[in-house]
Amino acid sequence: AGVIFMTKLVERHSSSEVSGASLLISGLILTAILILCPSSTLYPGVRDWIFLALFSLVPLAAALLYVVGLNRIGASLTSTIASSNILFTLFFQLLFRGIGIRTNIPENILLAVVGGALGVFGIYLIHVENDLLFRKI
Repeated sequence: AGVIFMTKLVERHSSSEVSGASLLISGLILTAILILCPSSTLYPGVRDWIFLALFSLVPLAAALLYVVGLNRIGASLTSTIASSNILFTLFFQLLFRGIGIRTNIPENILLAVVGGALGVFGIYLIHVENDLLFRKI
């Protein structure tokens, strides 16, 4: 449902407008939750600000790239690309674990990497096939 809704928005508005609006709505929802359920931490530390920066820039890049992809390559290929996010999730979990932050890493990392690699390989095959078709013309 989200892909269909975003596709309709991209037809009428620019990619940056759609990404900005979706992130603004998400931020407003999170702000409402924060106000209704205050946490025990009143003053965030340096580590908290780093996480805030990471977890605000990564969704911004993801939303912007996703919406640009919808506009240029269509919903099916964009969904395929978005489904390969397991590699990014695993990468960030390993990065955070290296810093010393406890994360929930899958029990079988090899299967997670193979699954993500298959998604990336599928994306590669789609682009190779498109390139071959354009070269023949």
